[in-house]
Amino acid sequence: MNNINKLRLLNNLGISELAEKCNVTSSYITKLEKGNVKISPTMMKKLKKIFNCSELEILSNESDIDIEGNDVTFANNKNISIHRWYPYIEGFSQGFVDEILDKFNKDILVYDPFNGSGTTTLTCSYRGVKSIGTEVNPLMRFVANTKVNTVKSILDNNKIDLIKKFIDGLELSFDDINIDINQYINSCYIDSDFFTEDALKQIAYIKKYISTIKDEDVINIARLALAAICVECSNMIRSVDLRRRKGKEFDRVPKNVLKRYKEQLILMKNDIIQYSSKNIEPMKIVGNNAKHINQEYKGKVDLIITSPPYVNGTNYFRNTKLELWILDLIQNEKDLKELRGDAMTAGINNVSNRKDDILEFDFVEKYALQLDKLSPDKRIPKLIRAYFSDIDSIFKNFYNILKQNGIIYFDIGDSQYYNVHIPVDSIIQQIAEMNGFSTKLVNIARNRRSKNGMLLTQKVIVFEKVAKKNTEDNVVVNIAENINEKTQQFYENAMNFMRDLPYMKPPYNKRNWGSEWHSLCSYHGKLKPAIAHWLVKYFTKEGDIVIDPLSGVGTIPFEACLQGRIGIGNDLSKLAYVVSKSKVNRPNKKDVDLCLTELEEYINLNKVSYDETDVPYKDFGFNKNIPEYFHKDTYEELLAARKYFSQKKQLTPSECVVLSSLLHVLHGNRPYALSRNSHPLTPYAPTGEFIYKNVVTHIRNKVDLIYKKVKDLSDESMQLQLAEIAMTLCEDIDEKNDNEDSWSKYIKGEVILGDALNLDQNLDVKGDIIICSPPFAASIKFYVQNWMRLWFAGWEPQDFKDAESVFLESLQKKDIEIYDKFFSMCSNVLKKEGKVILHLGKSDKCNMAEELSRIAAPYFYTVLSADEDVCNIEKHGIKDKGATTHHQYLFLQKR
Repeated sequence: MNNINKLRLLNNLGISELAEKCNVTSSYITKLEKGNVKISPTMMKKLKKIFNCSELEILSNESDIDIEGNDVTFANNKNISIHRWYPYIEGFSQGFVDEILDKFNKDILVYDPFNGSGTTTLTCSYRGVKSIGTEVNPLMRFVANTKVNTVKSILDNNKIDLIKKFIDGLELSFDDINIDINQYINSCYIDSDFFTEDALKQIAYIKKYISTIKDEDVINIARLALAAICVECSNMIRSVDLRRRKGKEFDRVPKNVLKRYKEQLILMKNDIIQYSSKNIEPMKIVGNNAKHINQEYKGKVDLIITSPPYVNGTNYFRNTKLELWILDLIQNEKDLKELRGDAMTAGINNVSNRKDDILEFDFVEKYALQLDKLSPDKRIPKLIRAYFSDIDSIFKNFYNILKQNGIIYFDIGDSQYYNVHIPVDSIIQQIAEMNGFSTKLVNIARNRRSKNGMLLTQKVIVFEKVAKKNTEDNVVVNIAENINEKTQQFYENAMNFMRDLPYMKPPYNKRNWGSEWHSLCSYHGKLKPAIAHWLVKYFTKEGDIVIDPLSGVGTIPFEACLQGRIGIGNDLSKLAYVVSKSKVNRPNKKDVDLCLTELEEYINLNKVSYDETDVPYKDFGFNKNIPEYFHKDTYEELLAARKYFSQKKQLTPSECVVLSSLLHVLHGNRPYALSRNSHPLTPYAPTGEFIYKNVVTHIRNKVDLIYKKVKDLSDESMQLQLAEIAMTLCEDIDEKNDNEDSWSKYIKGEVILGDALNLDQNLDVKGDIIICSPPFAASIKFYVQNWMRLWFAGWEPQDFKDAESVFLESLQKKDIEIYDKFFSMCSNVLKKEGKVILHLGKSDKCNMAEELSRIAAPYFYTVLSADEDVCNIEKHGIKDKGATTHHQYLFLQKR
């Protein structure tokens, strides 16, 4: 959906209304929506005045989930085995959950606080993912449990024959059956004309027959089958809400309830046979109330996928009262009232149960006060207040049970009463942010209309748990003794940095914050750009030379270049070198396009066809061998492209951009990737079909994306920038001009391919500061995790065997004293009174800051050492990065 359309829907503006506000024609707005014309700078200024800038920012981000309208309804589940056992009205589909789970590995715990009929827990369980849920409706708890745990038990214990036996024993002819209805059906609702007398007799017979079963799992299947056909066989119909049938709707009621029941049992039996219990992970319902959950799950949940009740939406208890009654889960109307009292206040029928425990928020009162004046029903403004008060309690619970950087996918829709639009999604965002969450994404899933015709939307909001405001309790500070005058300012800046942790505040805490060029090529273990940004901003000034001896893909030197510093990077990995050189020597796009054309011509002339018995590198790879990742024609193009780059002695910046873009699209789990379905960080064993993808086309798409918001800067303009920087070396950083996406201060830097321990032999300038993130104490082997990209960049199988003896992450595990050489080098490449800031990882086995502070002592004073608790590091959908328990910052001053 076009962003203009999204902004209109977010703000409930029609085309004509927006056209009037912008002083343009309606046809022009229509063209903008369709993408037929570009948004001019003048038009953008008008839009920014009308729309909230944060909305523009959110909508400019690329969506991380592909949502279709039916994905956020239960409709798609009606044709999916197991899911289709119970016809639920509200909820989302298996496809919605699958789309989210594809971003994570299996080793996570997923929670759905409003579990309903169990779409989240069922999808997780059948993918081998652990899941828990809470649900107030006892029928829904039963349905969700049966779909997973009962099915697993049946398969584990070979009980399919017991189900067949039960089905075979069911009488379909009802003529000779004489049964007392009251003996098997509670009389509470019998006189309510919900069923014909004949249907009630057949249901009573089914319940009698179920009572003869001895096996609990078969009983559960039999009871669920009865619940599934209950409304279908009644005088009622579930059309949004449960209501009485009208006219021809009675024609759809099955005449023979027993026959319909048997059909449902056969469907369920056949669905079960399709599965193996080995692949089903048990799920657990851990409570009835989303506002409270057992403390054993505190800090244990990785991911929440949920859709809470909408404001004054479906009455879930009234909608399921027939099933609740028939399965003896309620005895009378009073039981229904008690269930409503336990539930989240989302409907007008249970708002009167609320006591005076409702929290009020200014941003909610804005709408509630309007309804106080307009609504003849005084329960409605109370409902609005109570609903968001409950949302606040729920997000407090979410913060409690989620791990740090835990993610929430939150499906919600807005509402209106008496022409007062309630922007439920934006209010929930404010409540979430009050409780320690940042909004990563707002995605419009589908449009709706209220009864009075007001345009409403259903949205999926993605939240991330971030650290609450830093206190002395979660940052441990060790202050160096005898700090002298020359280090005092450095010490104060370091203390302020650790108190503020500015990269954890909006908008810097967003996962995708920063220049698109930070994502030029995905890389395992990359430092967050926001951390690099603030370290450069806090501790350097324009014109400073900032060195990173272990720069990886250049996050720190690139941030330095963006802020008008001279960023210098160094890395032993050619992969890291190529990506870093692209960033700190960003070429004009026309030069990159020329390089792409040359590469395309080379591939066409040098592509060699191989038969299946003589495929290059058929015996090399870490998860699977390399040819298994690609369609044969794609692989032939890749081999030609690899030869093109490997024969060049020195890559130009333009060639580096093309190669970096190729490395990014080399493997992944999205259509942009050249490989079969794998993972964008670590090339796990591929799955799916072999599909041909043109190499140059995919590179060009990536190149176009990263240059989308960048204006080419000529060499002359670069020189002018350098002159301006030279005149302002002593000026402080201007807070007003700080723009994370701006290239206005960018100057070129330098990157070196070499061993960090020998950098002083390869660098002919002295730096003002070293900012660096060495391999963590519990570090992964980067050359193994990045193996395919390293191979394409030129590594051969023997290089991987030799890496153990040259890369720092391996050397430091053998002997931490290797850092003596590192600090000697740092001292040699820094100016007098130069500084070092290290971003480190602490594990239970190694306090890295303490060890390195000791080793650095001959060369540097320790100004400050600080720990930040980050037990739950972001996983990027893969297994946790080892035993890191804290991030550490070590601030050093040259002796």
